[in-house]
Amino acid sequence: MANGSQGSPGATPQRRASRKHSEGSEPYHYTRILAVKKGVVRPLWSVMIPTYNCAMYLRHTLASVLAQDPGANSMQIEVVDDCSTYDDPAKVVEELGQGRVVFDIRRNRRF
Repeated sequence: MANGSQGSPGATPQRRASRKHSEGSEPYHYTRILAVKKGVVRPLWSVMIPTYNCAMYLRHTLASVLAQDPGANSMQIEVVDDCSTYDDPAKVVEELGQGRVVFDIRRNRRF
């Protein structure tokens, strides 16, 4: 997937909804995840690694996760960068992930 992409292959669109905590309070938002379409094979679990200006720690984290990797059919690995300003997590993912790790940048997304 390219930077800034959303969702997984075969996934259905997500919907946002809101509710109020209690009378008079501000609403909170949650994302409803719809069922996967029939016939779509997805990994059993996902490892999502958030990062912001911590490429040194990302290098160690990815090495550890990849050492335990049972394969793409069982585990999805994705690094989500919150617009790092002084290091390059994309370079670390490219170097260590070797195509196995998805990299995504979240650019000021809000509800």
